[in-house]
Amino acid sequence: MSKNRFSLIFISSIFWLFPYLFWGTILPLRSLHIQPYENFSKPLTKPNIQFIQTINNQIILNEQLQKELSVAIARAQIELEQLANRFTLNFVEEIGMVYFHKGQSNWSIKFTFGGIVLQTSEEILVSTEQLFALKANFANTKLIKIKEKKYKTTGQMRQLGPILHERL
Repeated sequence: MSKNRFSLIFISSIFWLFPYLFWGTILPLRSLHIQPYENFSKPLTKPNIQFIQTINNQIILNEQLQKELSVAIARAQIELEQLANRFTLNFVEEIGMVYFHKGQSNWSIKFTFGGIVLQTSEEILVSTEQLFALKANFANTKLIKIKEKKYKTTGQMRQLGPILHERL
């Protein structure tokens, strides 16, 4: 008798701790909002590199991106000046590029100024092949032009969050 009681308590506690085990057997899968496996194998994003072009080993940014970056650079310069005054640090005001892994073979590219990541309204998404091509090209780029002003580049693209991935 006690053996049956124990098994009944054990089974009911499992369903209490993991209700989806019980409801998954009663309710159809559509009502549980569980995605089928094939949805996970599809790319999460489409590559979108319309904002950056490489011509003759030069990186050319589109007009909208240049406008947003010039505003973001002005904000970053103010922030860098405040940090330099507080901590007596000297920052190198160079344009850099960083990339975040977005899942599978998709990457998001951001620009940096003096080590500060610049925020833009549009997300620049590239595939792994495009990322490595851009990385090789950026290594050979010494100056980048943003709104008629030339900035020195770091020459290196770095991955931020090598273990953690940015969520969509």
